[in-house]
Amino acid sequence: MSSKTGTVLSIIIFNCKNDKTATVAASVMDLSSFSMFNRGSAKEIATFSSREVVARTAVGQKLCIRNDKLEMDFICHTYVNSQKVGGAVITMGPYPQRVAFALLSKAMDLATLQHGDKLLSSTKDINLDVTGMADLLSKYQKPDSADPIMKIDKDLRETKDIMMLNIEKILERGEKIEDLVDRTNELSTSSKLFVKQAEKLNRCCVII
Repeated sequence: MSSKTGTVLSIIIFNCKNDKTATVAASVMDLSSFSMFNRGSAKEIATFSSREVVARTAVGQKLCIRNDKLEMDFICHTYVNSQKVGGAVITMGPYPQRVAFALLSKAMDLATLQHGDKLLSSTKDINLDVTGMADLLSKYQKPDSADPIMKIDKDLRETKDIMMLNIEKILERGEKIEDLVDRTNELSTSSKLFVKQAEKLNRCCVII
């Protein structure tokens, strides 16, 4: 799968009331950079990865997790607020961290303002219609246009309290991303096969 440079793949809002679990409250995605054949797998992988990272994000913490293990090389930006509303923005290609978190903050505010009670009381995945979230996704495909500070200075230092880690760093000792893929019911058989084939290809394509 390939993507355009510096795009936003998805925005997903979660209820994180239960420890180590996260339920989807609302989501929007732009799958236009994927072929029609691969869009279903891309959507499943984006939701699966966002949920796993958000569930491991502490209240008040911001994380940037690079996931290059599922063939889709992307960065998942997550935050969980004091109400235990969590959010994840997945970007592909070079994309400013600060702008990704600005997008995430606006999306979380919209979801909480419009559906606060439903969002916080949900116990399973739901699909709330958040007015304006799809527009945010479209607007932030061009970060230098969406963010006024970038127009003034594109070389601003990234926010210091954001941790940039590889996805393996947040997994528990002995836990592997491949094991999570095998155990989850969120990915279809075709998506799991896609991941395994990509992993084999990655192992073969090593430059000596």
